[in-house]
Amino acid sequence: MTFTRGITPHDVLARYGADSRTARLLTSQQAAQLNETEGSVLRAGALNDWSFCFEDYGVMGRMPGPLSALSQGTETFSILRGGDGMNGFAHWRNGQCTERFTPGYAHTRPPTPHPWWDAVQQQLDAADAEYPGLIPVLEAVALHTDAVLDTNILNGPLLTLLLDDNSRTPDPPPQPPLEQPLQPPGRLLGFVLPRPTSAPSVQHAPNHPADQHTQGFKPRE
Repeated sequence: MTFTRGITPHDVLARYGADSRTARLLTSQQAAQLNETEGSVLRAGALNDWSFCFEDYGVMGRMPGPLSALSQGTETFSILRGGDGMNGFAHWRNGQCTERFTPGYAHTRPPTPHPWWDAVQQQLDAADAEYPGLIPVLEAVALHTDAVLDTNILNGPLLTLLLDDNSRTPDPPPQPPLEQPLQPPGRLLGFVLPRPTSAPSVQHAPNHPADQHTQGFKPRE
């Protein structure tokens, strides 16, 4: 699942690489009939200032190509529930990945600063469960976006289409490693760390629904 600020559900599908004009409003039961071995069923909707895209099966919302496109001029969150029990989280801004990690696994912690690792870890620490799954991740994102998603929304009608694996937005070329400057005589060079950024802000939307998708989060079993 992805959340992107300030673009429409049609924009979301287009940035995945789809022709959004082919999308239809389908329920989850209707969308299940589109599932194929090649490709992914994308279902997009809007919550306040954010649009989301949900995949029952598939990982297009985890791929660098769609995430780079989604986050151009804005920011995007990617949340993966892995079939092997390994979950994933990523934050992208302006086409670049700022953080990527497996929640709860310290060896995947990004380099400092890592405000989203801290925000998710805070929710994990507060969770009253041995294996809380993705609930702390979704809570951390909801605090930032003020956009909460429940199963009623996911089961209801959303803009839906099937996108072939070969048609999705291609991954950007890998960035070349930065060349280290030569060491001048008599001078010790070091690395300059970026200034720490503040923790993700909590945004408060006006107390009125922007559309029909304004219900509280209920975990999807």
